Amino acid sequence: MIVQAPIQFAITMFATILVVSCPCALGIATPMVVSLAIGKAAKQGIIVKGGIYLERLASVDTVVFDKTGTLTKGKPEVTDLIPNNGYDEHYLLQMAASSEIKSEHPIAQAIVKEAHEKKITLLEVSEFNTMVGHGIMAKYGQKQILVTSPRSSKENVLKIHENSLSRFQSEIPTEMESKIAELETEGKTVVTVFVEEKLIGLVAVADTIREDAISIVKKIGSMGKEVILLSGDNQRTTQAIANKRGITNIFSEMLPHQN
Repeated sequence: MIVQAPIQFAITMFATILVVSCPCALGIATPMVVSLAIGKAAKQGIIVKGGIYLERLASVDTVVFDKTGTLTKGKPEVTDLIPNNGYDEHYLLQMAASSEIKSEHPIAQAIVKEAHEKKITLLEVSEFNTMVGHGIMAKYGQKQILVTSPRSSKENVLKIHENSLSRFQSEIPTEMESKIAELETEGKTVVTVFVEEKLIGLVAVADTIREDAISIVKKIGSMGKEVILLSGDNQRTTQAIANKRGITNIFSEMLPHQN
């Protein structure tokens, strides 16, 4: 009997009658469903620019993930403070956090947060400058402070000093190079801190993996899609993060303007 039919049957009959009696209903229903789907995705943190892009998802064969804030929670924390010979953790963290306090980068915020938790008094710095994709520079008194990645510190980075531009190349001792490699292999991001072009130490930061990141990557892979990880981090750190999530294709050391 019809009255004993399941709800799926009732919905099918309703849709059939609606299409037969009013064909234009499909023209109304389709954009409505697309709009609802885009709204539902937005609530889950997924931004879809328009219906055409949502429809094209069916033909996508490659999914590219950013690392920080996508596969990770985007709330890194300081894990290691490693002063160079002649310096201590207090001075290292004080100089790094004082320089980073104006930065909105997640790593900078993690360093500042660590300094606050350790009740370290931050210094008033001047001439704060952001070097996109490399790090920051600032001055405390007459001392020039550079907080950057190991890769950038070894390259010819622009230095702003007394309203003029000059280039410099910083030195990292061999024993510190070994420590950097060790930390990066563990999946940590390493920051080098220089004062007057002398390395005062390393700050290692790690982010927490999203609980569902691994299962999502596996599910996408099971659908026959290729998964790629993009990161501004170095190759060792990016590879370590990718390995934990089952990703084999990576592009590391990507600057913001690269794609």
